Amino acid sequence: MEFKNKGDVNLFFKRLSELVTEKIDVYLLGGCALIILGASRTTQDIDFEIKGASDETIERIQQFCIDKNIPVNFSEDAGMWGMISINNNRDTALPYSDFGKINVRILDPLDMSIGKIERFTDIDVQDVTYLIKKFSINAEELLTAWARALNKSLKSEKNFLFRKQVESFIKTYSKKLWGVEESELLFLWGSLLQKEITVKHRFPHQ
Repeated sequence: MEFKNKGDVNLFFKRLSELVTEKIDVYLLGGCALIILGASRTTQDIDFEIKGASDETIERIQQFCIDKNIPVNFSEDAGMWGMISINNNRDTALPYSDFGKINVRILDPLDMSIGKIERFTDIDVQDVTYLIKKFSINAEELLTAWARALNKSLKSEKNFLFRKQVESFIKTYSKKLWGVEESELLFLWGSLLQKEITVKHRFPHQ
């Protein structure tokens, strides 16, 4: 199965809702989240964080995806998928829709961007630029979220790589996205890494 539009994602959850008999919360991220948000892209898998599900429900979801040959990645904590820390407060997730007993929301765009910068494939970078434009994210709030994530992460070789990938993103997109000189944002990035940061998420109020 390939997810090409919002209807494909909705159909997945509609069918899944026929198997789920308890109330659960699902937080979409990855390609399907971008599709819901209006990005013109496709994906063959679906990624989500799931809360409140019993072992039986987890098994039903897994078996459904196996039977339908749908690649799926899900767990109770998407923050454990990478080495760079993602905010675990889901109050800032974007509302989407209910499918039976399944409440589907979209992971906070700032949080979503962290995993994408950590992977840093071409499609991930395209997704980040889409989120920036879609939600009018300014450079300071984006870099603040990334710096906070890096500062909270356990020390590993991924920290250095993440930092370098942020710097590469800044050098490529500072002018294109914000009309700001890369030197200005590189200086801001360096200063943010030196201090404790509190990120104010604003997306649910849009």
